[in-house]
Amino acid sequence: MKNLKPLLVFDADKVLLDWIGGFLSFLKDTGHCVKHLEQYIGTTAFLTTEEMTKSDCKRYNREVLDKFVESGYLRKLDTFQVDAKEILMELKKEFDFAIVTCIGTDEESINQRHENIELRYGDIFLDVICIGFHESKEHPLRELAKTRNVVGFVDDRPKHLEEAISAGIKPILMSRGVDVCPVNAERYNVISCLSEIKNIL
Repeated sequence: MKNLKPLLVFDADKVLLDWIGGFLSFLKDTGHCVKHLEQYIGTTAFLTTEEMTKSDCKRYNREVLDKFVESGYLRKLDTFQVDAKEILMELKKEFDFAIVTCIGTDEESINQRHENIELRYGDIFLDVICIGFHESKEHPLRELAKTRNVVGFVDDRPKHLEEAISAGIKPILMSRGVDVCPVNAERYNVISCLSEIKNIL
């Protein structure tokens, strides 16, 4: 481990990739109303599928998500910040990178996530670990920490940062355009831009 750079681990959606913007484009292109979503573009607001589709029907919402994956939109999500790649290239001088993302474990979702990361960021990530939608990130973070000096985990969801804390890893909260302060916010290192990471580590 002594010859390796410290490892910085990222979530993907709403940290590296603009999931809301991509899903909004899909909904718009398939005839759905998206006016209620425009205020959330570029933010880390957590929206349920029900809130995004304006439907309480679980079956319908599952079908919409499945069609989103099948459509290939996951392949071409934009970066969450315009200058994200440039910022990471600068950080790469000091850190190695990995991703732990709750994108799902089906082959199509995994392939599209890998292609999207490579499209926007090239090959700067040593590993892209894909887990289930509601799965805990504690285990994959612990596994990474067994062989590497993991110095931080960046995520937009407090629940995943609590999992990082349980794994003994510094929690970094990406928070943009969200007015409500999360419970236990004092436990996290809060940033609104990837460039602020260098002030924490």
